[in-house]
Amino acid sequence: MGLGEHAKTKLEHLTEVPGYVPFPTTVAYRGHEVRAMIKPGMIPDDSEVSEGYRIAKSVQESQLVGVRSSREFEPEGLQLQAPRSVVYVAFGSEAKLTSAQQQAIALGLEASGVPFLWAHRAPADSDTGDVTGGLPEGFEERVNGQVLVCRGWVPQVRFLAHGSVGGFLTHAGLNSITEGLARGVRLVLLPLLFDQGLNARHLVEKKIAIEVAREEEDGSFTAEDVAAALRRVMLEDEGEEIGAKVQELAKVLGSDEVNDQCVRDFLRCLSECSRPQQR
Repeated sequence: MGLGEHAKTKLEHLTEVPGYVPFPTTVAYRGHEVRAMIKPGMIPDDSEVSEGYRIAKSVQESQLVGVRSSREFEPEGLQLQAPRSVVYVAFGSEAKLTSAQQQAIALGLEASGVPFLWAHRAPADSDTGDVTGGLPEGFEERVNGQVLVCRGWVPQVRFLAHGSVGGFLTHAGLNSITEGLARGVRLVLLPLLFDQGLNARHLVEKKIAIEVAREEEDGSFTAEDVAAALRRVMLEDEGEEIGAKVQELAKVLGSDEVNDQCVRDFLRCLSECSRPQQR
């Protein structure tokens, strides 16, 4: 469709291996193959759009695209994202970030160089509720390939459980903390209100999370504060130590057997408390 950093705007672009492929390969079109598919695939027909555009538009508007393949057949192509390399970003539903805070977070994510997936919500000071508000101008174009911004509801637990996700930039709400630790994900904390500050201090004290540095007086933070915290957790030795501790915690917090036993014990306690007291 001619969009994005890797848009194919010349015939020869299709005869070269894309720069984002990180392994040696000769898989690319030959010149005669490209020329042969121009008319049937790229030139608009009577409908005024080309077959290629129609296919690309269908993919763009889809929520899910299925590809028939297998890891055994083409492992290189299906493992382009390194394990535990992506940061999932979400700040819950109770408190909303301001536009200024979202700007700092966006620029910090960009500066960190870490790939990330952001469950984005409209800022608190957006009069229209426009979910595109709060992001710096040109942000999504600049980070194309590094970022995926999701608007609306997202399956947070499934995202955190994905093998590519290794970090979680969160507001330090207890549910989010538990979901992250249960899946062995390193935490970067940016508390906003209620008990979140106490939760953050507790996790930092236990050396299983990093908190974004902020001004003591007004709680403000910069893009570099966000980027520095992300680098510490995802790229530096400190993050490796945190990751090892979190993986150990995940064996307990993420264990169905342990959690089921806790529920059974709780139900037994309720049952015992409901019995008439003997005099």
